[in-house]
Amino acid sequence: MKPDPDTLEIVDNIGNLLVISFRTNSRLGNLSPKKKLEKLKGSLMREVQNQPYIQDFIRDYEKSVFSWGTKTIVNRAKEIATDAYRKVWKI
Repeated sequence: MKPDPDTLEIVDNIGNLLVISFRTNSRLGNLSPKKKLEKLKGSLMREVQNQPYIQDFIRDYEKSVFSWGTKTIVNRAKEIATDAYRKVWKI
């Protein structure tokens, strides 16, 4: 599935990023979000160093990968910001 123009504008948005190793990211390449999730749930899970974080991501966004785009990315960015504000910096 080719990303829509709005999605291309926010590809580097924090809501579209996942904390994984360079090696794992390279192995995922330019697959669709759905295919990336399938690989992370399967063969790549053994090599992921931050498994709890990845498992949380899978639990929270598994259903969203079918329609991953601007709205999902922006909403996830807001959730990350809220978590950072409340849990990391505890303001």
